[in-house]
Amino acid sequence: MDLTPFLATADKGTQEEGLESIEIQGRVAVAAKGRFLLRSLCRSFGGSSRITSAITEQEACLGYLAAEADDPYELLVCTDFLESGNGFDLVHEARKLHPKLHTVILALGDAIPAECSEAPWLEAVVAEADFVGDQQPLRAAVMAVLGGRSTCTTGCRRC
Repeated sequence: MDLTPFLATADKGTQEEGLESIEIQGRVAVAAKGRFLLRSLCRSFGGSSRITSAITEQEACLGYLAAEADDPYELLVCTDFLESGNGFDLVHEARKLHPKLHTVILALGDAIPAECSEAPWLEAVVAEADFVGDQQPLRAAVMAVLGGRSTCTTGCRRC
């Protein structure tokens, strides 16, 4: 599902994660499993003009990333599970297209796949279990990757 055409008309909603206060120079791509989670993530960024693609499928997201070579994306936020494909493969392929792309994966599953846990292209993973209270783990992860510091909240050995 591609919600990109509806980004300009989407209601702003509440910004639970406080991502609207983070300075992001370039464009943002969001990929998530299901339209409700996708819309929720988009709302987290406040002004939707930063987000220029909102997708639930890996190949469609890669298509947006590849088509915009002149004006590359700065940030990709995705879930580990997508309607088709998965976030780990998406991030791996996206970083091949744009090595400077910053990425954050929201882990809905219990663990990072073994083949990804030490991968140099994996920048930040936020575990679903960390979304409790007012800690704002997505905001912390986005700030870390944009600031050049990777972070992982799933307890993997890489971090």
